[in-house]
Amino acid sequence: MTMQITPLESAETSRYVSIDGRRVHYNALEHAGSANTPVIFTHGGGPGATSWNNFLYNAREFSGRYNCYFYDLPGFGASESVPISGPVHSWYAEQFLKFMDALKIDRAHLVNQSYGGAMAIKVAASAPARVDHLVITGSRPIIGGLTAPASALRGKQALQRYYAAEEGPTMDQMRSLLADLEFYDPDKITDLNVKLRFEMSITPNVREFISQPTKRGQPESLFEDFRKVTARTLIVHGLHDAFGGVDLPLTMVNQFADARLHLVGHAGHHVQTECPAEYNAVVLGFLP
Repeated sequence: MTMQITPLESAETSRYVSIDGRRVHYNALEHAGSANTPVIFTHGGGPGATSWNNFLYNAREFSGRYNCYFYDLPGFGASESVPISGPVHSWYAEQFLKFMDALKIDRAHLVNQSYGGAMAIKVAASAPARVDHLVITGSRPIIGGLTAPASALRGKQALQRYYAAEEGPTMDQMRSLLADLEFYDPDKITDLNVKLRFEMSITPNVREFISQPTKRGQPESLFEDFRKVTARTLIVHGLHDAFGGVDLPLTMVNQFADARLHLVGHAGHHVQTECPAEYNAVVLGFLP
């Protein structure tokens, strides 16, 4: 085990807010009187994913400078699920802006993983005044791609295998899923990360949401939104990301108004967990 960064405990950070009559969960690390623009984290779409466990080894460093909010998308974590109608990223973007309103956050830095990053791109394109700096990690906000046209299908099949196994989801299955889809070096998968992801993946709320694919919105490509992203953007991508090569991050760098790419050679889909010290240094160096 090479992980040296001590994660924070989450119990005293857990909070809820009501949006459209539904309970939405988030974790908060706040400093009274902080004048810095806050940071809101969003998570990927894997089983048991939350913003807290996706950024487990980054929270301590970021919270030393910013008020930090770790948002659970509706249907994920402890946020109540609701049937999604229409294009999925657009729907989640609307809900996210309501979350910002509920917390009285006018403008924030957005630090995102995978699925949450696609939503954040839509937020940046549709409500540019609300986004200061944007960080995209391992996101693929289009359908298909040049080097990985079947990446979405691969993730869907892995999800089905995880929940459809005869013995039901297990800790070992979660570890295997992380090794197959999210990490380049399986030795960097921590027991704590497996435990938190597994425990969340088997909650009734998450299992009910996952079991209803027809109620999780319509696939949506955001390619036409790329030129509308004016926020200063950092794209972090692992060279061995199972959900796609560097074709899409390079396209985003080319199309976004002000973007740069940090490519990590020995990393997969979750760069922030696999290489936390590098990720923290690079992203905190990018944020004002």
